[in-house]
Parts: sequence; C-alpha cells; structure tokens
Amino acid sequence: VVACNISLNSLLAYEGGGTYIEALGEALRVDTGHVVLHPSTVRHAGAEITSGSRYILVVWVFSTAFRAPDHYAVRKASQFLA
Repeated sequence: VVACNISLNSLLAYEGGGTYIEALGEALRVDTGHVVLHPSTVRHAGAEITSGSRYILVVWVFSTAFRAPDHYAVRKASQFLA
C-alpha cells in the first residue's frame, strides 16, 4: 500500500505542518498540487500547524500483487556488516 498526500493549498496559507516522516526526522512541506508518496508502513504523521489551515487529499494505492519491500535502509546498512 502506497500513501499519497496531495497538497491542495499554498504553503503561504499556513505555517508549520507537512508530512512528518520518522525515518527522515523532518516534515516534508510541498506546495499546491505536489505529492508526498511513501509506503504506508513507514511511520509518519501530520506535523503541527501553528497558524492558518492546511488542506490535503490522502489517497491509498493498493495492489493485489504484493511484494515485500526491499527497504533502502536495510540494503544500505548491509554494506557495513561483515
């Protein structure tokens, strides 16, 4: 399952906010019409909005041909293991 967060309003309409991705340690803020895509299993949250209003459309994309992810962090870390 892939989560798609589509921004419906300008970054100028609010302060703070964004899609917080735990593995990145930061919130991704995108402008109108831009999309943040991520596996729905990745820990994420909506970052706090300090002023204004943020509008997004969230869509989940499902597939019947599921394949376990070959996670980037696991591949990267295995380079350093003996």
